[in-house]
Amino acid sequence: SSDLRGDQEDFLYTKRCTSQLPDLYIDVHDSCMVSKMRDYLLAVENLTDRRCQYTLDSTVRLVRRLFIIMAKFCQAEPAFWTNKCSLL
Repeated sequence: SSDLRGDQEDFLYTKRCTSQLPDLYIDVHDSCMVSKMRDYLLAVENLTDRRCQYTLDSTVRLVRRLFIIMAKFCQAEPAFWTNKCSLL
């Protein structure tokens, strides 16, 4: 019973923090994805809710890792050359 209450409290805390995050849609075949992820990182880094700092920091680290992988390794792929920014 107490475990369930703790899980519910964790869920509510996480939900409150993640509700502040902007939506991120990724198409790994689109070259606009790199600029969209850069904009997303800037938006998340500028959120200032101190109560959610750990959640935001871990999200930034994960998205930054994905950004580095996509920017370095995928730009040489022919499938990465589409450019449909308006769809993302």
